[in-house]
Amino acid sequence: MAKYDKSIEMWNNMLALDSKNIDALNGIGTALMSKNQIDNAIAMFKKAFEYQPNNPLTKNNLVWAMNEKLKLQTSDKYKQAR
Repeated sequence: MAKYDKSIEMWNNMLALDSKNIDALNGIGTALMSKNQIDNAIAMFKKAFEYQPNNPLTKNNLVWAMNEKLKLQTSDKYKQAR
């Protein structure tokens, strides 16, 4: 997990210089996904999407994170139904 924390720290340094840095927002979101912090990752990807809605990487990352969240929710509902 420490390597993801270091990655997030480095991307946050970039965001401190440019709060609309799409690469940094996507990088943080990806690191958060690796840490299973899906809701936080979605927030980062949504912010990137707000700034550049036509960016294919941002769209892909947002869909990926939302699908992972849906899988978890579906899995939880399945477990509860059994």
